[in-house]
Amino acid sequence: MKKQNIIIIVFIPFLIAMLTNYCFAFNGYNKTRVSEKEIEMSLFTNLNSKIDWEIQNTDVEIERKFIGFGVTNPLSKTIDVYCTLNYIYEGEIKYEDFNKLNYDTGFFTNIGIKMNSYNEDKVSVFVYGQFNFIFSDDWSYSNEIADYTFENSGIELSFGANAKYSINDSFSIYGGIELVPFSDIEGELIEKVKNGASFSDSDDYERESFFSLKIGAEYSFKKFEKEYNVASEITFGNEQSFALCVSIPM
Repeated sequence: MKKQNIIIIVFIPFLIAMLTNYCFAFNGYNKTRVSEKEIEMSLFTNLNSKIDWEIQNTDVEIERKFIGFGVTNPLSKTIDVYCTLNYIYEGEIKYEDFNKLNYDTGFFTNIGIKMNSYNEDKVSVFVYGQFNFIFSDDWSYSNEIADYTFENSGIELSFGANAKYSINDSFSIYGGIELVPFSDIEGELIEKVKNGASFSDSDDYERESFFSLKIGAEYSFKKFEKEYNVASEITFGNEQSFALCVSIPM
């Protein structure tokens, strides 16, 4: 088989992997509250992110899981800045007539600002904007001809808004939207043929869909004169996921 044909056959699945993997909005961190006056620490996990994709007549399903740690610093009673560090510990891509890609490792961080823009009676609205920095997101595949790795990194910009309704002092529900108007991801395919030769190819990618809907619930409680918060969230559309987040005052 010619080298060019090998690259084409393998690069298409990796291209699919790349596009589907970044159809996720990296949700997990709670953006429906502000800390007001205390620095907060957050622990969160995205338990099951997945999406169906079709590219070049190929049906794709991806599953992806990550855990994260975040710190929130209040600028005022209504505005917070935050930063998170996230580790992707599991990923799996399935598509027709091709073996599964193996997920190796991945890290990304979010840096953003959120604001309580409206607060009246039991209804409040929160808006946010954030940058997603993808440091690494690596996949691999091997066959009798060669070993392949796909390494990608990049930056994204997202905006969102959530409307929250407080049922009582402890329990709230919310719904919102998220948009990703800018996405610049670079992927590099590296092929190492069994006889020792090595080839590589790279390209830039952007999301083809930018819109997600989300619903969630929060529970707050006080302990040791501090308020703790537990939230769960389901996302539809561009991202399909289920996330949990615990916020702890420092």
